[in-house]
Amino acid sequence: MTNTIIFYTQILSIVVFVFTIFGLYRLLVSQKDSVIELLNEKNDYLRLQLETIKSSSPDILVERLSKRIDILKEELSSLGNDNETNAKILLKKEKKIVHYETELQKLNEQISHAKELLKEFTCPYCESPMIEHTFSPELVQNIDIDHEYISYECGLTIFDNFEKSPCKYISMEI
Repeated sequence: MTNTIIFYTQILSIVVFVFTIFGLYRLLVSQKDSVIELLNEKNDYLRLQLETIKSSSPDILVERLSKRIDILKEELSSLGNDNETNAKILLKKEKKIVHYETELQKLNEQISHAKELLKEFTCPYCESPMIEHTFSPELVQNIDIDHEYISYECGLTIFDNFEKSPCKYISMEI
């Protein structure tokens, strides 16, 4: 083989190597862009879900019922001036107020009950949500033992009712 053939072969292999590197780089960039696009779509979907949940939260329902009660009470006071002609309307409005007040009371009871139930699934110190709650069986000397593992977003982990790592917000309060 002559030196010129070897030289051109080396040049050709360098060019092929450079094009291969650029092709791989372009492939990685296109995959990164598609991942970013998927994450943006997921972010938009989660934002939409959050807005839906916020608009139908129990606090908003309580607020709406309270406003209805206030409006009905104002109507009652204005209708109370003319008792004879508006006695039937007045009675209907009073019944509506009683109905809405009982609904409001039931809703408040449901909210307090839901808050009590939610305490089971939150950190006992900072109320961060639970991430994982698992049980794993272990056989020791023919005795079946279940180990309980609980972890929270704040970093608190509990293994068999003993804290393995503390809540990160406890040290901030002290």
